[in-house]
Order: sequence, then C-alpha cells, then structure tokens
Amino acid sequence: MSRYLSNEATAEELTVFLQLLKQGRLDETFNRIVDEEISSDADDTNEAD
Repeated sequence: MSRYLSNEATAEELTVFLQLLKQGRLDETFNRIVDEEISSDADDTNEAD
C-alpha cells in the first residue's frame, strides 16, 4: 500500500492493489492508514495553535 500512496507502484502492482481493494481485502489497512493521517493532521493543527 505504501508504494501506491507514494506513487511508486508499477503497473502490475497497481493492478494487484486495485483487485485487492475491490475485493475488500485492504479495507482494514486502508482505514488504519486514513485514521493515522487524520490523527497526524489534527496533531499538526493543534501544534500550530
């Protein structure tokens, strides 16, 4: 997933990633990453106050 998010995935990796995503096999991982990003963004916002 990190190669996809950093735009470093090959065409083959993207195909596999999209297949797994459609199957719902990455839902838990995707949700965890999104939650971490939201938390990190909130922390950054709080530090700026």
